[in-house]
Amino acid sequence: MIYPPDFGIIIPMPHKTITSKENARLKHVRKLIADKDYRYETRQYVIEGPHALGRIARVNELFVRAGAALPQVAADSIYCVETRAFGAIASTENSQGIVATAPINVLGAERISTGGRYVLLDRIQDPGNMGAIIRSACAFGYNAVIITPGCVDPFSPKVVRAAAGALTAIDIIQLKSQAELAHHPIIAASMDGKNIAAFAWPDHFIIAVGSEAAGLSPEIRAMAADTVAIPIKDAMESLNAAVAAGILLYLGSARNL
Repeated sequence: MIYPPDFGIIIPMPHKTITSKENARLKHVRKLIADKDYRYETRQYVIEGPHALGRIARVNELFVRAGAALPQVAADSIYCVETRAFGAIASTENSQGIVATAPINVLGAERISTGGRYVLLDRIQDPGNMGAIIRSACAFGYNAVIITPGCVDPFSPKVVRAAAGALTAIDIIQLKSQAELAHHPIIAASMDGKNIAAFAWPDHFIIAVGSEAAGLSPEIRAMAADTVAIPIKDAMESLNAAVAAGILLYLGSARNL
């Protein structure tokens, strides 16, 4: 049984107890956290904290620190982990005592519909920016987030944390190459574009956001049917990529909220 003092009750739940940092299941979690190749080989990623679990209905494995509250999520296996051992898989300084492994579900370019609204992340390397954009896309009702080669892994721990549960509620499409976007209606976000205040948003589109350092790739810019910009004062050269994306995603979806 697991004893969560926050609830003051005993929750009967079949589980196994882990007392050692060298436990094989904890080593598996640590490798998922650190090794992108291993994540995709096993098709699993790590979620830490009840908030990051989002709307996921079921996880592969659930690791609960002794004394932590049990989240309302189904799991194939549940482990009660002693506090010292739990530290081996906690990647945040003030962990809430919940770590889970969940299946990686990624789609291909064939799932891009001509009747949808998408955000395209092109060469986004900052995990905080990627996670925040995924969160905004989910909040504003976009069909999916499209990831180009050269982006940070959307299932890396920092992206998962910044996405705050959105990865469990929105589809992720990973491209093999930018060429897969040919013939799709792309709107490029760039400082040299049209003033977004006067832009007439189409019903269906892909809004493309590039990295702060390099911007959009030449391939994406060449495919764009329109290019838009957020006007800002001369005191600043640009906006943070996640901030700019949030503004664009809201404006592109305002009629449908």
